[in-house]
Amino acid sequence: MRFLSKSIQNKLILLLLISTVIPSVISTVVIYFYTTESLKDRVLDENLQLLYQGGTNITNYMENVRQMTLALYNNTFLYNIVEKGLSDYASEMTLYAGLSNLSKMVDETLQVYYFNSINEHSYLYVNSSFIRATTGMNLEDDIIEQEVQKRENYTVEPTHIIDNYNIRQAYTNYSNKYVISAHRQLIHYPSGESMGNLSVDVGISQIYSLCRQLFAAGNEDLYLYDHNGKIIFSSDSSSLSGQTLSSLWKAEIDNAAGPSGTFEFSNNAFKGIVIYQSITLDGSEWTLAKLIPFSELFSDARQLVFIQSLIALACLVVIVIATLWISVHFTNPIRRLAHHINRVRAGHFNEELNIEREDEIGVLADNFANMMQTINEFINREYKLKLINKTAELKVLQSQINPHFLNNVLQTIGSLALKAGVPKVYELLASLAQMMHYNMGTSETVVTLGKEMEYVEDYLNLQSNRFKDKLQFEFHIADSTARLNVPKMIIQPVVENYFKHGFTRPGQGFISISSCIENRFLMISVEDNGIGIPEEQRIRLQEKLDEEQQPDSHGSSSIGLINVVSRLRIYFGSESTLSLIPREPHGLYVLLKISLHQNPGGLDIESDHSR
Repeated sequence: MRFLSKSIQNKLILLLLISTVIPSVISTVVIYFYTTESLKDRVLDENLQLLYQGGTNITNYMENVRQMTLALYNNTFLYNIVEKGLSDYASEMTLYAGLSNLSKMVDETLQVYYFNSINEHSYLYVNSSFIRATTGMNLEDDIIEQEVQKRENYTVEPTHIIDNYNIRQAYTNYSNKYVISAHRQLIHYPSGESMGNLSVDVGISQIYSLCRQLFAAGNEDLYLYDHNGKIIFSSDSSSLSGQTLSSLWKAEIDNAAGPSGTFEFSNNAFKGIVIYQSITLDGSEWTLAKLIPFSELFSDARQLVFIQSLIALACLVVIVIATLWISVHFTNPIRRLAHHINRVRAGHFNEELNIEREDEIGVLADNFANMMQTINEFINREYKLKLINKTAELKVLQSQINPHFLNNVLQTIGSLALKAGVPKVYELLASLAQMMHYNMGTSETVVTLGKEMEYVEDYLNLQSNRFKDKLQFEFHIADSTARLNVPKMIIQPVVENYFKHGFTRPGQGFISISSCIENRFLMISVEDNGIGIPEEQRIRLQEKLDEEQQPDSHGSSSIGLINVVSRLRIYFGSESTLSLIPREPHGLYVLLKISLHQNPGGLDIESDHSR
């Protein structure tokens, strides 16, 4: 077997002959049986999905009809008329407008009938006409009322010819037109007494259109019927709408356990597969049944098997001839190596390449594996180095406390201790202690926005005592943002810049901090009335922030802002920004735009309701 171990070509010839000729012969023998069952299962699955989608569309349409019958409850003026049985001119005009608007809720609405059991008046809206009569039909005296009571005051009457509800003066051009009717008994709450009935007649064109999408006319049959067997739609011209379905296969559907399924059925009239889907409506239960004859089900399978057999035979001859030619130009190890290279190019650097050979491909594979190991080690080293640098930047920012600020605060506290007494000193010391505890704590790198604002509030309280009545601040933090996670100390550096560079203008200082959510972004703004930043300097600083240039190690005034935007992009991606906007007539508006697509806290994003 030495000739195989050293020759890729010989290996490929033997491998291709074994892996193609033998499977081709076996597949040709079993292809008919497998393909027949496979196509059958696929057809059944596709039709089950089709009927399910059709049932969903019908359910949605009938839900719109059901909502029409509830419209009187949603209109205070109409409900008052129904409740009191008012029949004066103004009330009837209001009722006319209400029934007119109700009829427009579903396009196919032909007429709306309302009977008031208090004054025993009947009202019919049809052909844009409003008819009042005392000879109408009280559905409580009709057999439909049994269905209404049985189904909690609402029922759907299957396909039937439209009628005028015993209102003789009604004129309609809908004679002999089939409709579906929704009947609701109007109940007074909380007494539970009947106030009358509301009936809505809708055409069947939409239902028919939905049903025609579910079968192949001429080859398959489709039936839609209700729980009493009344036909709503039938593709069979011998079964008309409104008739009772008497087919034997219906009994098997009635006895089935699940809401959908398939079964084989055979008698003198039909031999094939029956597929059914139950539709549960408020006021009725409908069933979709689709009949596919065996002749139609297996016709494509027989034709496909014949074609596949011819193709398999032709391929078998071509494979034997092509194997010898392919072996000269291609080898399986080369394909494997090419596949591995593509995987590496897609980013799978850790995927192992297992090619143990002694020929040229083996040498090439070993060299490629060694090269990828070297590259992978280099990438890991660079990634860890960058992570360490970013972590160091974060620690530096968290540990920064301006000594000048601490000195001023301590002087203020000392002065107050001499002049104001112990309570005020206690408050200042408490605020300072909370700030130092928050600032020095390194266990948390990410905190909620609410916690960050508590720290900023302590900072501003101390500054407020320092500058007395010359400083005013306010917060507008939306409730939906308080629980969102943000990097620690991203707002205080912005506020501190105001006291370093902007709080020198005569008059009272003002600073406002707000937050909200806009288009999956957390927006935090810090606004002041300081002296602002010269436009040329502001543009240069904004360019540094946009490019995320590394902070100057010599104490540049921009180190805090650049550090803030750098940490935002570490945690939330490159979409997060920090913008410096001039404020008229003076001052600065700083806007932090934080992408919530990479929220490290995993918290839900709620709608914004600013307090």
